[in-house]
Amino acid sequence: MSLNFDYTKCALINGEKVQDHPNDEDRWHPVGEALVWTMMVIGMREINAGNIGKVWERISLYQKVTGPMLQYGDGTKAYVVREDLVQHIGLSTNVATISDAAWAKHIAKVATNYHVKNADGVSARSIVALQCAKYQTKKEEEVTA
Repeated sequence: MSLNFDYTKCALINGEKVQDHPNDEDRWHPVGEALVWTMMVIGMREINAGNIGKVWERISLYQKVTGPMLQYGDGTKAYVVREDLVQHIGLSTNVATISDAAWAKHIAKVATNYHVKNADGVSARSIVALQCAKYQTKKEEEVTA
């Protein structure tokens, strides 16, 4: 199945479409392209005002485990940041959405297979364990509130 996506509902940034490459109108902007592929990795169909927090949570955790999701034409790597998501509210794809439980299982498997340490020397497994514990605490607080 092909990966389909739609930028047409994204707002203009400084009068420019977010998908346009700053130097080549026949290419996608690197951030937009990275987000399209990232949506498949995190199991989210679209970026909208209602789910931007969850999209950011998943992207942030994935990048903590694997490193930057964005690569420019010159090979420079960079992290996708929350502001990138805000600029791409309206991006939609045909990606199959996965539940929070399926996401937790997926990111744990990625971390288990990703035997690296981040810039602070923390292992991918430790990062996921800490994030899962924080997520569980957050859910428990929501239930008791």
